[in-house]
Amino acid sequence: MSGTSAAGSGGASRDSDLVAGHLRHARTRADAAHVELVRERVSLLRYGNRQITYQHDEERALLRIRLVRGDREGWALVETASKDRVEAAIERLAAALDLLPAGDPAPMPQPWSQPAGPAAACEPTVLVTPAERADAFAILAEAVPGSIGLGGSISTRILHTVVANTAGLEVAEQRTRAALQVVASGAHGSTLVRRIGTCWDHIDPREAAATAAAGVPDRPARDLPGGPVRVLLGPQAVATFAATLAHIGLGAVGPGGTVGPFGMTTSAPRGPADGASPATTLSPLVTLTDDARDPGGLPAAFDCAGWPKRRVALVEAGRPVGVVHDARTAALAGTQPTGHTAPPGWRFGSGPAVSHLMVSPGGDDADALLRRVDDGLLIERVDYVRVVQPRQGIVTGTTRDGTRRILGGRIVGPVPQFRFTIGLLDLFRSIEAVGSRREHGEAPFIDAVVAPAMVAAAFPIDAIARR
Repeated sequence: MSGTSAAGSGGASRDSDLVAGHLRHARTRADAAHVELVRERVSLLRYGNRQITYQHDEERALLRIRLVRGDREGWALVETASKDRVEAAIERLAAALDLLPAGDPAPMPQPWSQPAGPAAACEPTVLVTPAERADAFAILAEAVPGSIGLGGSISTRILHTVVANTAGLEVAEQRTRAALQVVASGAHGSTLVRRIGTCWDHIDPREAAATAAAGVPDRPARDLPGGPVRVLLGPQAVATFAATLAHIGLGAVGPGGTVGPFGMTTSAPRGPADGASPATTLSPLVTLTDDARDPGGLPAAFDCAGWPKRRVALVEAGRPVGVVHDARTAALAGTQPTGHTAPPGWRFGSGPAVSHLMVSPGGDDADALLRRVDDGLLIERVDYVRVVQPRQGIVTGTTRDGTRRILGGRIVGPVPQFRFTIGLLDLFRSIEAVGSRREHGEAPFIDAVVAPAMVAAAFPIDAIARR
């Protein structure tokens, strides 16, 4: 078996045996078959008004089966690994195959081996108990002054995945994720602190509490300035915008499988001297990479189809240089899949998807970034970001937690949250400075995103927000 595994090797072995058994049955019903088993354990503690409000532990299994017969293929998704139910699903899918429309089934990966990379799983995250999560909350409640409102969540996620196919591939991996979110609020506004990583014991509740308490506004709100304004986007805001840009614009589509949905083609040469359209270049301070093997992210070795994850340079110094591929778009482009297959029936789309986005840091510390803004706003994070025009990269949303007025390079007080509509290409073309410190962000359509703060020259404020 190639791939990696961590704690719980006995369970991993049993899951590999289960998948092998299901694959043997599936291969009797088709020319080729693929089986993926995903076991997930999620533990969540929520707190609000300085007390625990909810504790939840859930374990679930999902099994995906792909059958290929001639030029027809079909999928079955079963939320159990039970032998009888899985075999029944295989029989139903096999019976339906000849009724499905003919197509061009994408190839399945052959067996592969990959050099050892960063650990995808951390044993303390696997072993953390509800009592330890409650202890972490108690540390937060003690460290944050009683005059400050306290809410948020503490969670861990353990994912074990086995993928096998009739080409001889069998890979397995355990991945972990620990997360602490703190929302601290006072009479004049709130702030959010988010800490995410593979290892539970690398998250420090005292540090998060101190950072959150220091960020609560202590001055009355000021009026919103007229827009557009210069802004300092915090790492959480940049993470959301960058993840959205990558999701809708840096997965291969179109002729030859080399063009993003809003025209960020990767054809060389590039740049203004070569006649590139302004819409296809960003600020030279923006560099984006998809790297599932970067230890600073949440590492993973393969995608849901079993293709190995490869590092993909997406944007280098503002110039789009690459897109991620699944097997189908890679064949169109005459290249290899990069390990970015979207699961069948995925609610966020069907094409190849960026999964581990790393936004490169710059050289400015927090004070230098404020000085670069001089007169404008600090936006810590954004919420309810929705894509309005995917081909143009236009999104709308609201600011959330920690929108502040900056005057003379200093934060002078909060301002009301406001709605905005902005073109992501315009935003990332206007970047004038990038921070040196990065944070893990999150979005429902991406496995990991790590980003620094950025200064943007112009950010719109919807007119209605200032009424």
